[in-house]
Amino acid sequence: MKSATRQHLQGDRAHRIRKEQRAPMGISMDTKERTEARKAEGAASLEGIKLYTLSELEPIINVTHRTLQQYVYDGKIKAVKIGGRWMVSEAEVKRFIGNQ
Repeated sequence: MKSATRQHLQGDRAHRIRKEQRAPMGISMDTKERTEARKAEGAASLEGIKLYTLSELEPIINVTHRTLQQYVYDGKIKAVKIGGRWMVSEAEVKRFIGNQ
Protein backbone atom coordinates (compact mmCIF):
# COMPACT_ATOMS: atom_id res chain seq x y z
CA MET A 1 0.00 0.00 0.00
CA LYS A 2 1.29 3.45 -0.87
CA SER A 3 1.95 5.95 1.85
CA ALA A 4 -0.40 8.92 2.26
CA THR A 5 2.35 11.36 1.24
CA ARG A 6 3.05 9.49 -1.97
CA GLN A 7 -0.65 9.34 -2.86
CA HIS A 8 -0.93 13.07 -2.20
CA LEU A 9 2.02 13.84 -4.52
CA GLN A 10 0.58 11.68 -7.27
CA GLY A 11 -2.76 13.47 -6.93
CA ASP A 12 -1.01 16.86 -7.21
CA ARG A 13 0.89 15.72 -10.29
CA ALA A 14 -2.33 14.53 -11.98
CA HIS A 15 -4.03 17.83 -11.12
CA ARG A 16 -1.13 19.82 -12.59
CA ILE A 17 -1.24 17.79 -15.82
CA ARG A 18 -5.01 18.32 -16.17
CA LYS A 19 -4.57 22.03 -15.49
CA GLU A 20 -1.93 22.33 -18.22
CA GLN A 21 -4.27 20.68 -20.72
CA ARG A 22 -7.05 23.23 -20.14
CA ALA A 23 -7.76 26.06 -22.55
CA PRO A 24 -6.17 29.43 -21.73
CA MET A 25 -8.08 31.90 -19.57
CA GLY A 26 -10.51 34.30 -21.20
CA ILE A 27 -13.62 34.02 -23.30
CA SER A 28 -13.48 31.11 -25.68
CA MET A 29 -14.39 31.55 -29.32
CA ASP A 30 -17.28 29.18 -28.75
CA THR A 31 -18.77 31.53 -26.14
CA LYS A 32 -18.33 34.57 -28.41
CA GLU A 33 -19.99 32.74 -31.28
CA ARG A 34 -22.93 31.70 -29.09
CA THR A 35 -23.38 35.27 -27.84
CA GLU A 36 -23.39 36.64 -31.38
CA ALA A 37 -25.83 33.93 -32.47
CA ARG A 38 -28.23 34.87 -29.66
CA LYS A 39 -28.07 38.52 -30.69
CA ALA A 40 -28.73 37.57 -34.31
CA GLU A 41 -31.72 35.44 -33.29
CA GLY A 42 -33.24 38.43 -31.54
CA ALA A 43 -32.85 37.14 -28.02
CA ALA A 44 -34.87 38.93 -25.35
CA SER A 45 -33.58 42.36 -24.46
CA LEU A 46 -34.55 44.75 -21.68
CA GLU A 47 -35.49 47.54 -24.07
CA GLY A 48 -39.03 48.68 -23.41
CA ILE A 49 -39.37 46.71 -20.17
CA LYS A 50 -40.14 48.88 -17.14
CA LEU A 51 -38.79 47.54 -13.86
CA TYR A 52 -39.82 48.79 -10.43
CA THR A 53 -37.99 48.49 -7.11
CA LEU A 54 -40.03 47.51 -4.07
CA SER A 55 -39.68 51.08 -2.76
CA GLU A 56 -41.27 52.40 -5.96
CA LEU A 57 -44.13 49.90 -5.61
CA GLU A 58 -45.06 50.86 -2.04
CA PRO A 59 -47.27 53.83 -3.03
CA ILE A 60 -48.62 52.08 -6.13
CA ILE A 61 -49.86 49.00 -4.29
CA ASN A 62 -50.34 50.87 -0.99
CA VAL A 63 -48.54 48.37 1.24
CA THR A 64 -45.36 48.55 3.32
CA HIS A 65 -41.93 47.54 2.08
CA ARG A 66 -41.91 44.53 4.41
CA THR A 67 -45.27 43.34 3.04
CA LEU A 68 -43.91 43.56 -0.51
CA GLN A 69 -40.89 41.52 0.52
CA GLN A 70 -43.18 38.90 2.00
CA TYR A 71 -45.23 38.83 -1.22
CA VAL A 72 -42.01 38.15 -3.15
CA TYR A 73 -40.91 35.40 -0.73
CA ASP A 74 -44.38 33.82 -0.83
CA GLY A 75 -44.45 33.95 -4.65
CA LYS A 76 -47.45 36.30 -4.84
CA ILE A 77 -45.30 38.76 -6.81
CA LYS A 78 -42.62 37.48 -9.17
CA ALA A 79 -39.40 39.47 -8.82
CA VAL A 80 -35.71 39.17 -9.59
CA LYS A 81 -32.80 40.46 -7.56
CA ILE A 82 -30.57 42.80 -9.56
CA GLY A 83 -27.66 44.49 -7.83
CA GLY A 84 -29.00 43.62 -4.40
CA ARG A 85 -32.49 45.06 -5.07
CA TRP A 86 -35.69 43.25 -5.85
CA MET A 87 -37.05 44.33 -9.24
CA VAL A 88 -40.60 43.73 -10.48
CA SER A 89 -41.71 44.09 -14.09
CA GLU A 90 -44.56 46.37 -15.08
CA ALA A 91 -46.48 43.38 -16.46
CA GLU A 92 -46.17 41.62 -13.10
CA VAL A 93 -47.44 44.72 -11.27
CA LYS A 94 -50.48 44.86 -13.59
CA ARG A 95 -51.11 41.14 -13.07
CA PHE A 96 -50.90 41.50 -9.29
CA ILE A 97 -53.19 44.54 -9.19
CA GLY A 98 -55.68 42.80 -11.48
CA ASN A 99 -55.85 39.77 -9.15
CA GLN A 100 -56.57 41.81 -6.04
